[in-house]
Amino acid sequence: MPAATLPLRYWCRCERTPTPSAPRGILALTPGEALEWVREGVRDVVAELAAEEFDRAWSWLGDHWRRTEADRRSLRAGLPYALRLGGPAALWTWTVHPVQPLPLLDRRLATTTRRIAQPAER
Repeated sequence: MPAATLPLRYWCRCERTPTPSAPRGILALTPGEALEWVREGVRDVVAELAAEEFDRAWSWLGDHWRRTEADRRSLRAGLPYALRLGGPAALWTWTVHPVQPLPLLDRRLATTTRRIAQPAER
């Protein structure tokens, strides 16, 4: 019997350098959801960007759906995505990595499996 293929999920992460706090991240269910999370992050920092980066960010935000269709296809194919924007005080990097998270076992099944796997005490 062939092994079941787990569905792809998308690990999204945003890092700011220098780091004032821990990186932020989510596990998105779809490429569209992952790229929308990146889009929201870009909107949050756009005012802090350098002039040329500000223009690049607004261009990316304004043409988001058409330009990111290729990014969605790439993510579905298992390829990562990254966007880096900088300002006078910081550099932001958003990454999206396709992952196949392992399913969590039902707590009762995990307990039963542990009992079976351990040899009986004599």
